[in-house]
Amino acid sequence: MKYGRLLRRPEDIVQVVHREKVREDLLRDLGWQVVRWTWADLEHPEVIVERLLRAFRRAHG
Repeated sequence: MKYGRLLRRPEDIVQVVHREKVREDLLRDLGWQVVRWTWADLEHPEVIVERLLRAFRRAHG
């Protein structure tokens, strides 16, 4: 569902996921941290907080 809205003709979902991975890698190459979570993670905010804290530590480590 998430990637379906990003489809460009004549792409398939595999190509969309690959394009997203390349985009994230480019952001990381620029020094940005990428943090992901799922809808299920929202039921456990401590999980998201820990991921964000790890990203901050990586950025400043």
